[in-house]
Amino acid sequence: MVRAELMELSQKVNTPSIVYRIDTLAATHGHEVLRVPPYHCEFNPIELVWSQVKGYIAARNTGFTLAEVEKLLPEALASVKQEKWQNCCAHVEQVEAEAWERDMIVDSEIEPLVFCICDSCNFSSDESGAQFSDDELSGIEELC
Repeated sequence: MVRAELMELSQKVNTPSIVYRIDTLAATHGHEVLRVPPYHCEFNPIELVWSQVKGYIAARNTGFTLAEVEKLLPEALASVKQEKWQNCCAHVEQVEAEAWERDMIVDSEIEPLVFCICDSCNFSSDESGAQFSDDELSGIEELC
């Protein structure tokens, strides 16, 4: 099965929906909370913005005290303009599109894995690969 098929199967599973209070609060103000996959900072534009904020503070932090960082934080956050956010979001969308493209290439290039698990198996393959089409194989198959 390719990932697209697995995703389709997983969407059919009836899981209880969790409603967070912050999501409800955001919705009342016309916003939608987007939950991004954990541990994939490349798909999260706030990581790029946060890097800019930290860089701003690091460049201006001369006293190396928490009080100075607390003073610089509002300035750093204010330095992030709408255009920067849009650029970060566009960059993440491009990275996401490239990841989807690579994923589809991997799915199409990986051939099914076939093991002969019995003595009477007479499996043969030609130069182009297995003698079975992708539609006939669902994963690991017993060929006896």
